[in-house]
Amino acid sequence: MTNLTDKLKEVESKWNEKSSEFSLGKFITQRILRRTVPVNIYFTEESIQTRPLEEIISVLDIMQKTFQKDFRVTPQYKFRCMDSTAPSLYDLMDEEVKPIKDEVKELEKKREAWYKEVEELTKSTKTYKQKLKLTLVLKKLSTANASLKIQKNKLMITECTNKLLGFVSGPTEKAVRAHNISLNKNSKNKKQIHIVIYEQNEEYKKIRSAMGEPITVGAALMNGNCCTVNDSKSLDYQELAKTIMHEIGHLLGAYHSDDKKSAMYPAIQPSTNIKWDLTSRYSIFKGLQKYIQ
Repeated sequence: MTNLTDKLKEVESKWNEKSSEFSLGKFITQRILRRTVPVNIYFTEESIQTRPLEEIISVLDIMQKTFQKDFRVTPQYKFRCMDSTAPSLYDLMDEEVKPIKDEVKELEKKREAWYKEVEELTKSTKTYKQKLKLTLVLKKLSTANASLKIQKNKLMITECTNKLLGFVSGPTEKAVRAHNISLNKNSKNKKQIHIVIYEQNEEYKKIRSAMGEPITVGAALMNGNCCTVNDSKSLDYQELAKTIMHEIGHLLGAYHSDDKKSAMYPAIQPSTNIKWDLTSRYSIFKGLQKYIQ
């Protein structure tokens, strides 16, 4: 991990150096575009070695210029370390469900206590004060019943969804869901975009190939805030930038496009330009609002 940390410091230093280069256009852009979007980029030991430092900087530069041109915002990059192995999706799902279960138990205890109090008050209610107390306890009981119903429904939906996703998701989808849950444990992270760049192992590629399925170079949760990107050696730096922008598009609410020139086209097309079609741009603009600082 020390080697990875040193390499990330090198990336950060090189990016800061490039960002501080003076040009009149950049100076004007910085003065006009003061709005920023926090973007965390995670590398593994393997993915940081996949391509030269200059290409990583070029990818970051393409992404920044595209955001500035199309949405008048500037990504604020933070470079972070990530383990090569994705966290266990099933363990994280259990963790996700635990607080809901605890809340259901707590509400059931409160409801039981208020039922007993109502029963006692009903037997001995004579004075105005006792009647008022009974009314207040009944209101609390009603609120507890409503909250309990909501939490039980939430628990049922979460458990059913998790079981279904665990059953139908492939390795890439499981990895991105696991990273999404793991990175969002900290509530501050929910207001940031997370990009996990990793290198797919040969075993995974063989499995996909044997199944007759294409190698997935990226995955994202629609309207989530985490995506994973496979930095395959077969991609040049412009194709990698396109892949990342495509997955960010999904995070911000954009669907696939039939326009081959759009970054949201579901297959990589040879082109030096990265742009979104009008529909995707509108969706991304709306999705960006919750991240803008």
